[in-house]
Amino acid sequence: MNRPREMGASPHPVPWPAVVALLLGLGCVHLPPDVPDSDTPTGGRLAVADGWLAGIVRGTAPGAPVVLVHGFGGNRHFFDAQLAAVEDHARVIAYDQRGCGESSLAPRKRYDLDTLVKDLSVILDLTRSDQAVLVGHSFGADVVARYTALHPERVAALVLIDPPGDLRPQLAALATELTTLDDAAFRSKVDALTEKLLGDGKPETREAVLASVRATPRDVLQLMVAGMASFDPAAALAGYEGPIRCVVTDHTAARETTPAPCRTVVQLHGVSHWPMLDAPDPVSQAIDAALPGRH
Repeated sequence: MNRPREMGASPHPVPWPAVVALLLGLGCVHLPPDVPDSDTPTGGRLAVADGWLAGIVRGTAPGAPVVLVHGFGGNRHFFDAQLAAVEDHARVIAYDQRGCGESSLAPRKRYDLDTLVKDLSVILDLTRSDQAVLVGHSFGADVVARYTALHPERVAALVLIDPPGDLRPQLAALATELTTLDDAAFRSKVDALTEKLLGDGKPETREAVLASVRATPRDVLQLMVAGMASFDPAAALAGYEGPIRCVVTDHTAARETTPAPCRTVVQLHGVSHWPMLDAPDPVSQAIDAALPGRH
């Protein structure tokens, strides 16, 4: 196995000060004044607008890298099994979206969808690759879909894991309701919604997911819901002609036999909304199948 490297590393690692200098030169990001340019215990930190992202890079294979984007209240460790499974075939990057996991909070509460897409764009720029395979789970599927709508030429393939689909009316109502709740009622509501999606999941999946969601600040969760409430994934991907492979569970597939805009669908039964934790092997195989030249 290859040892994890700091965020932004390439097959020929770039010194961290050089990475920071590159970013500053692009005018996209700034280094937070209280953040050392060094590794976190499990990866590296990458400066972005209003903070930093914590992430990890594994593998040195040439070709399109794979970037893994977690969903609502998640963190990059939800993809640990996929990192280990795919790193021999591709360079793999997983990171915590802002406000989640070990990444920083945004001082101006910038957790809107377009800001999260800009964070992804910075990461992809650092890969120095013409294209990447983007993998998004749940809300992360919306993030990668939005990026693809803006930069289709940079996306070699998409893997969407239990994508939420078009739930704009339901999520708009939920976003409005959440703003009216006090903190205790807010947490109770989010716990209930999360528990519903954990049906059929393993006990360890339930523990990991609830711990991650509960550790995520209210502002982050609330604004992520608002981001999903205003996004139409089918419209966003209407102009994308590349492969779109979806891994769907009974939690989302019941709404549509073939969820739009999926072109290849892997159906998993008896798992939660987090199949990469409950059934890591078929999820890893779906990612591997999306790699250019692998099949």
